[in-house]
Amino acid sequence: MSLRVFRFFKIIFTISGALLLFACEAAHDPAPAGRENVAGLETKISFEQIKKQILEPHCISCHTGQHRAYENYAVVKASAGQILARVTAESASRRMPPRQPALDPELIAMLKEWVEAGAPQEATATEEEAEDSNAAFVSFQDIKDQVLTPQCIQCHSHFNEFAVVKEQLGSIFGLVMEDKMPFPKRKGLPVTPLEKPLKDLLVQWVNAGAPYSELNPKGPDYSSDLKPNWISL
Repeated sequence: MSLRVFRFFKIIFTISGALLLFACEAAHDPAPAGRENVAGLETKISFEQIKKQILEPHCISCHTGQHRAYENYAVVKASAGQILARVTAESASRRMPPRQPALDPELIAMLKEWVEAGAPQEATATEEEAEDSNAAFVSFQDIKDQVLTPQCIQCHSHFNEFAVVKEQLGSIFGLVMEDKMPFPKRKGLPVTPLEKPLKDLLVQWVNAGAPYSELNPKGPDYSSDLKPNWISL
């Protein structure tokens, strides 16, 4: 084999080895450099909070030189997914920060929420909006079980039906919030206002558009079953 051919194969093997090493590293650390907010999540956490509570005490204080770039929002946003992956890595040899206990779970949860919301520079939700976004879904069945059945349906049996409640929602909501409903069971007795937790539940349902259920917000469609007979009437 000539020297020229030998050198050619040596170059090929060197390139192949480099590509193989790169592929192994990519498989070992598959986290994306950045993270897009594909789910439209809101967060009350800003970059400044991440910087003050996580980056400065746990990252920038140890890293000098090029890692001082973590003071820059654009750099951190581009590396947000990778930072989260290293902070939450199971292997102690890969987990950051090194040579000390893992980050406090509350700080990890804070970083995770921020990254999954797209790593925004400014908070995208107020404290109240963030709490609302994390609240459990409220369906018509929840309202029926906790509000309508114990408080209303004994006098207004038609409130069993979602379509009726949706049609009269403005009147129902206004009377309840003004403490004019539920009506007393006997005339002459004072109105007993709905308790605040139940009012809050009703407000949450109304603010969400008064959905029938999570999978079927608009409710049952009976139009296909209607026929010119007594049953349909």
